[in-house]
Amino acid sequence: MLRVDSREFRMIRRLLLLAVTVLSGLGASALGQHQRLSTLFASDNVGTDGGAVYFDLANLQPVLLQDLELNLDAPIGTAFQVAVHALPLGMSHVGNEASAAWSTIAVDDGVARSLGVDRPTPVSLLAPALLPAGTRGIAVVVTGAAQRYTNGNGVNQSYSDATLTLTLGAASTTPFQLPLFAPRVWNGSVGYTPVTGLHPAFHASPRTGPAPLVVTFTDATTTVDPAGLVSILWDIDGDGVFEYSGPTAQHVYQTGGTYTVRHKVTDALHGTLTDTRSDYVVVGPVAPRFTWSANGTTPTTIQFVDASTPTPSSWAWDFDDDGNVDSTLQNPVFAYPRPGIWRARLTVTAPAGNFSTVDSVRVGVLPLSEFTSSYSFPTNVRGFWFTAPRRFSIVGARVPNETGLALQNLAIYRMAAAPSAVPVITSPAFLALAAPADREVPLTLSFETGEHVGVLGAMGDAATMVNSYGSAPFNTQLFGTSLVLSRLRADVNLVTSAGIAPIATGGGPLGRVELAVTPAAAFAYGTGTASGSGASAPTLAPAQLPMLGQTGSVTLTQGDANTFGALMLAFARGNLPTPFGTILLDPSTLFSFGIGAVVPGQNTVSLPVPNQLSFQGVGPVCLQVVLAVAGSPNVLALSNGVEWQLGL
Repeated sequence: MLRVDSREFRMIRRLLLLAVTVLSGLGASALGQHQRLSTLFASDNVGTDGGAVYFDLANLQPVLLQDLELNLDAPIGTAFQVAVHALPLGMSHVGNEASAAWSTIAVDDGVARSLGVDRPTPVSLLAPALLPAGTRGIAVVVTGAAQRYTNGNGVNQSYSDATLTLTLGAASTTPFQLPLFAPRVWNGSVGYTPVTGLHPAFHASPRTGPAPLVVTFTDATTTVDPAGLVSILWDIDGDGVFEYSGPTAQHVYQTGGTYTVRHKVTDALHGTLTDTRSDYVVVGPVAPRFTWSANGTTPTTIQFVDASTPTPSSWAWDFDDDGNVDSTLQNPVFAYPRPGIWRARLTVTAPAGNFSTVDSVRVGVLPLSEFTSSYSFPTNVRGFWFTAPRRFSIVGARVPNETGLALQNLAIYRMAAAPSAVPVITSPAFLALAAPADREVPLTLSFETGEHVGVLGAMGDAATMVNSYGSAPFNTQLFGTSLVLSRLRADVNLVTSAGIAPIATGGGPLGRVELAVTPAAAFAYGTGTASGSGASAPTLAPAQLPMLGQTGSVTLTQGDANTFGALMLAFARGNLPTPFGTILLDPSTLFSFGIGAVVPGQNTVSLPVPNQLSFQGVGPVCLQVVLAVAGSPNVLALSNGVEWQLGL
């Protein structure tokens, strides 16, 4: 019978703590960034429900195994269970699939649901598994669905990154029993974090049920401090009071509801970190839960999967938390109109009543380093900066709120040069102060290739700034193009300084701010030509971004009376002088659209954008307005130009 050998785990953990060198000077923020190593999701074979797939996992440094992705032969929404087993360090799965040495190192958290064949199904583990440096055999066993895999051919049997190597593999219909089918390539991915600091973690059982509900909490923290933890505290209802201490705690929930749990751990090397999990314990007849992932049909299409237990009788989905029901299917697909940090609400119905849950759905959000700690100071705000590797726009932002505060503050800068250790006073291109917590702050800010983008953000108010820290520098990608996020700092309070800040860079963690991004962009360029009547030249400015399937728009500001206009469109910039002014578009690709009468002041000029994915990233599309001004010396007035890049 397979079991978790706690004595062996404690021995391995002690050896790990002695073997790992603590990174000096980085403190609690020295946790490595979350990484993922994938095999493939192109199956040509399938196992059986309850079967096992085997492979070897080698890691050059200690890691925390945190989550998996699987390829399952099951309809969308199918519930299943996962167990991960390992052989002792140094023992390969080859020739040992039927060994008695296998032990369970991790199980799923009970929430995962299948996303179908040849699509990655995400699986979070109930508690991370600590893997010391070295090689060992791994077995993944799935109950409730069959695992799909690929026949090995000698070329497709090894995958590696800078830390891990996966060597594949074999399969069996019954775990740890012959006959064996080989070679077989597990279809999946391993999500992990290198262990270089203090990493708080815990799990609880049960997490759902009717009142009174007895829940046992178990610490699963890892630390490289050889002395281990000096304090473990539990706040079991999110009220800020830590009711229990020690590696385990048991609490009886007498009242129905949804409870946030805070778990605070301390060691001598790294200080104190807190792991906060919102809506972690649900007391009632039905626990509403759901998962979501990219559908793959468009960049903003999301597959939602109900994970409520027990299965409710009906579902009501509000995908943007606006109070309107958008779907009553159990596992719907929804296309958001743009990238963003959306709030989705699921309300389920059971004989005992209705029960709801809300979760953030991050669509097109720039990947950030994992949360490591919070940093609070009255006049310090932190963030990150990077050089834009391509044109793009920011359409939403949010400061992560691990401390449960009510207000968020953020500033985005268009910096004239890359920041240095010497502070430079800089004014923000966008500023949001005292915005409600946990919700996206919408904005539209486009950046050209090569521009330096600065982001600062913190929870709090004029009295204090609370920063969400992550590791830096952090390697990420913007629409498939690599970039590096580096630390940005300003020793001011964003609220009292109105975002005008002495910006500098340097060593240490970055401040985390989530950014929703799109390849759609719009830029004003050139100068217009006045009619000669005394009014200034008309100006054209970007308004609504040219997103696929929506309407892009520009704002025309002009001062002439009794004018009629036309919108000119071309696929490149130009510079063609005429007796009436300079045409700023390429004449060889010029189109013209009448826009009718134009009033003095501001006017909105709109143009529908085709809903075709083949137009993703298409550009430039250049716009200019020409006005007929009766009785004026020049007869016509021409605006400056606006250049669009299409996208979603």
